[in-house]
Amino acid sequence: MALPTIITELERSIYEAIRVVTVAEGFTPDVTTYTNVQTDYDQYKADLHSIFVSKGFAIEVFNNSAPEQKGMIKTSRISIVHGGTAMGDIGLPVQKDFADYGQTQGLVVGTTMTNEYAYEVYITARNLMEFRICQGIVLQALPARSWIGILNDPDPKTRFLNNMVSGYASPGDLRGVKEFVYAYTVPDLLTSLYSETEVIPNMIEYSLELSTYLGI
Repeated sequence: MALPTIITELERSIYEAIRVVTVAEGFTPDVTTYTNVQTDYDQYKADLHSIFVSKGFAIEVFNNSAPEQKGMIKTSRISIVHGGTAMGDIGLPVQKDFADYGQTQGLVVGTTMTNEYAYEVYITARNLMEFRICQGIVLQALPARSWIGILNDPDPKTRFLNNMVSGYASPGDLRGVKEFVYAYTVPDLLTSLYSETEVIPNMIEYSLELSTYLGI
């Protein structure tokens, strides 16, 4: 599977983990009940405002977008921001191994590559109370070290390890809001399977061919 496809699935799965908790706590509408038309978007805004009125504030959850890209902050936000990828700890660009092929022993040249994915979750809140609630949602959805399932994949074996690396305050107070960032990594995403590309006969076969050629 190509790395961009894997990252897209990861981001959607991370978003879903946060969204489910936020909906369950009653701080955001369930976006899965709306369609991509203007009337439903207007209904979403109306439902978000109803939550704002009843609870005192609401939370919007954004996938892979910095808070600054979403206009004026009227309520609290939790935003997933893509970081980047680096080579994982498993695999090398080229791996060599010896395998037994019946009467011969061949040299197998293959590749097994993994990547480490890094991302951040921004909490953008108007005050400390709203920040604490957003923080609780993020920590419940994405604990410090946890396994997260792939969206729409019921197989329990398809999980990825999610590690919290750090947390730090963002200089968002300059804009009249409190911002805090949690940094996460997902290690060793398998981006290429081990593949056999070459088999070289051993020296015994070469010796037999040489003997036949020379008539020995």
